[in-house]
Amino acid sequence: MIGILKYSGVKTDTLRFRAYRKVAVATLIDEHGVSKQKARTLSALLEILESHRVSYSKGAYRFQTKRVSSEVLADELGVTKRYLRMLLRILEATGIITIRRRRVGRFLNLWNAFKFTGFMTWLARYAQSRCTPVPP
Repeated sequence: MIGILKYSGVKTDTLRFRAYRKVAVATLIDEHGVSKQKARTLSALLEILESHRVSYSKGAYRFQTKRVSSEVLADELGVTKRYLRMLLRILEATGIITIRRRRVGRFLNLWNAFKFTGFMTWLARYAQSRCTPVPP
């Protein structure tokens, strides 16, 4: 999949992520039965996670976030940490993100990184649909 995007004109930027976020929210509402209000909160959470993304041009790291604590995410979203964990479980169960947990001493899940697996697959399909065949 990375090979498809390597020579493609489709870039991994914020505009593409916004388009994907609309598709992901529609999928959550239609296929997974999430309420519209919770879907808006999940969309805001995806926007916050995207703002913590490492870079747009760092190879495989362009689909990952920096290590960020759940307390920081809860403060930015304006919800409790318990509600944030429930939202992250929904996103992980539907395959939109993958949580890369890190154990720091006795404290499990203090700092986590998030990988946008749903965005990776959507972007690969989007790039394949945008490819134009070159005549021989």
